[in-house]
Amino acid sequence: MEHSWNIFDGCHYLYDSDFDFYANKIIELRQKLNGFAAYQELSVISGLTPEVLENIKKSTIIASPRVISAININTATKADLVKVPYIDYEIAFKIIEYRTLNEKISSIDELLKINTFPTYKFEIIKLYLHIN
Repeated sequence: MEHSWNIFDGCHYLYDSDFDFYANKIIELRQKLNGFAAYQELSVISGLTPEVLENIKKSTIIASPRVISAININTATKADLVKVPYIDYEIAFKIIEYRTLNEKISSIDELLKINTFPTYKFEIIKLYLHIN
C-alpha cells in the first residue's frame, strides 16, 4: 500500500492516517472544552510534540477564543480550585496549605514547588489562575 506524506511540523513526517488521527483528537478536545482559549490546551493530546504544537500555533488561529474567568489563587477556596482543569481535591488542598504556610502565593510559578503538582499541565492550569 502506498502512502502519501504530510509535513506536520519541521522535524516529523506523518502518514495521512496519523494526520487524520491527530486532527480528530484536536476536534474531540475542542468539543469537550467548548472551544479553545489558548494553544496550550493542545498539549494534553498524547503524541503531539512541542515542535508539532509550535507549527500548529504558527499555521492556525483561534478565531473566537473561549473566555476563561481566571480565579485569584490567594482567595480561591477548594471548591473554586477544583473547577480548574487538572486540579483535583488533593492538589487544591495542597495549594491552600502552601498558601497558608507562606501567607500568600506571590507568583503562579510557585505552584511548581508543591509536591505532586501536575507540572506537565502547568501551562494550561495557569490560564485559569491569577495573582491579585
